[in-house]
Amino acid sequence: MESLAEQELREANQYLVRFEDARRVYVLFFGGSLVSTAALPLLLLVYWLMGTESIFRGAIAGIAMLGIGFSTAVGWHLRSNSLFKQIQSRCLKLQQAGYFVYKKPIFLRNELGASAESPKPDVKILDFEHMTPWDLHYQMV
Repeated sequence: MESLAEQELREANQYLVRFEDARRVYVLFFGGSLVSTAALPLLLLVYWLMGTESIFRGAIAGIAMLGIGFSTAVGWHLRSNSLFKQIQSRCLKLQQAGYFVYKKPIFLRNELGASAESPKPDVKILDFEHMTPWDLHYQMV
């Protein structure tokens, strides 16, 4: 039977996988929306030059698509923030119980580890009391 600390760490790692996926989708939609915003005037210019579509109808369709893209990005951003709060609550429980929470040095995979004694000097200990979602994202990159 696994201990309470192992269970909290397992749940934190499950939330970490979902956090990384949500953050990846957020960046994809936000970046795609920014690129689309930059391309919209060029698309309207092409519509005008070719005379195939009215500029007004093209602008409405383009702005609607941008709105959908940005709102989807905001939704995934809010989801990743809620997942971060789940990770943070579990890791804070471990830290308050006297464990050191750190990123395990596993090749091409992000996983959190916890130990009662201080890990090796080259391992970065994560402080979830002062960490933000962006800090966690950059620690795991």
